[in-house]
Amino acid sequence: MQVVNFTEARNNLKAIFDTVYHNDEEVIVHRKNNENVAIISMETYNAYMRHVAASERVMDSGSLYADDEAFKRERQMFHDRLSALEDGTEKAVPFDAMWDSIDAELGVR
Repeated sequence: MQVVNFTEARNNLKAIFDTVYHNDEEVIVHRKNNENVAIISMETYNAYMRHVAASERVMDSGSLYADDEAFKRERQMFHDRLSALEDGTEKAVPFDAMWDSIDAELGVR
């Protein structure tokens, strides 16, 4: 990321645009009173907007909470299995098989 002052940006606008576009690099233009702006490529802008839209859909659907609950259940099952291994009530299984079993219990896969 580059930071340039307003005068430098004005005098080198084409070079700055070329840097942003061809190198996918952000440029911050520092202005008086800390009224800074960022110059980003359209590709980066579109990626940000897709991320914002996806985040809004997750928040609107409530699935963020559901994912948090699934994580809590998975973490609890993992700790339960570790306890069972420690007290001998369950035999050790390969790590991947353990996660496959947990995912199956949660209905993840």
